[in-house]
Amino acid sequence: MTLSRLWGNILVLCCGLGWIVETGDAYTWTADMPHGNASVEYRLKQFLMRGYDITSRPVRKDSTAIDCQLGMSLFHILDTSERHQTVSALMSLRVHWRDEYIRWNRSEYKIDKIWIPARSIWRPDLIITNYANDEYSDYINTNAIVEWTGRVMWTFPIVVKMYCTLDVRYFPFDTQDCNVTFMSWTYDGYRLNLNHTGAKDQKVYYEPRNQEWMVTVIVPWRENQMYPCCPEPFPVLHFTIHMYRRYLFYVINLICPCLLIYCVSFLGFFLPIESGEKVNLEITVLLALVVFLLMVSENMPPTPDAVPVVGLLFSVTMVMVALAVVMAVTVTFVFFAQPHTPPPAYILRLARFYRRWRRRPAATAAAAAARRHQRVHQQQHILCGG
Repeated sequence: MTLSRLWGNILVLCCGLGWIVETGDAYTWTADMPHGNASVEYRLKQFLMRGYDITSRPVRKDSTAIDCQLGMSLFHILDTSERHQTVSALMSLRVHWRDEYIRWNRSEYKIDKIWIPARSIWRPDLIITNYANDEYSDYINTNAIVEWTGRVMWTFPIVVKMYCTLDVRYFPFDTQDCNVTFMSWTYDGYRLNLNHTGAKDQKVYYEPRNQEWMVTVIVPWRENQMYPCCPEPFPVLHFTIHMYRRYLFYVINLICPCLLIYCVSFLGFFLPIESGEKVNLEITVLLALVVFLLMVSENMPPTPDAVPVVGLLFSVTMVMVALAVVMAVTVTFVFFAQPHTPPPAYILRLARFYRRWRRRPAATAAAAAARRHQRVHQQQHILCGG
């Protein structure tokens, strides 16, 4: 029995070793299968990316400049801050260039284009120079479309918070021009020739529903910038976003209430003095105008270069209402004063000043007439004597 059990254990051990060896051979054959039975696109990618260096410019000659074209599509204006002079927008960028190391024979592979992760190939180091975020975030890792000729198209969405000089002089009836500026951080114009894809290629996929701004057009333009450090020019691309504010909300909630309050302040002059509410009405109107002026000033930039006209309107209205308060207090004091109570000294001084001011034009006119009569009399005397 012991010998039989020993032979049985040996047999089980041999069967187990045979199963392990067979399983290992099967696993190795499965791992090698994609290289032999994979799709044409898979084998093409393996062939193209073998030995590819993403840190080297994809040109055969070092003196060749890469022609890089950039296009932009705008989707939404997310936020505008007049106080901080920033604009946030959701947009899509399209970058085109030619990679001389990713090309293949179309007749051999029967494939016109393939999709490769953008981080797996060389990309131009484009930055936004007027970026307003605290930290500079990298672009989203989307796929790049590579054609058989080596032409690469990389499209990706991005949320940009940029600095923009907002002129709020005619708020809320203002129009703004904001620039999004792109350039290469390290490559000069002799190594990376940066340009835009054309004015007609800049798209505005903009839904104005429930939005404060309406975008009309995006105008691209290019310039070469020189720096003291380097003799080479650096191409800089600007995309100017032309937009205007939809003012209906501000007219209904800001300007119309101001005009109504201004009319109410005039009604205070027709209020009977006996009611005793003239001063209360004018002070209430003055406080309401102060509240509206604070609402405007909280959103405006603290610069003296652009004072909004609506702020000037509120300020002038406040001054006029303040004068109305002074007049209402004076009239109320005079009306309720006792019959034998002498008027205040400042009232007497104002009355004397007004009296002198009224007499001055008459005295001036009389003196002018006397001088004119004397001049005419002298001329007649000279003529008669002659």
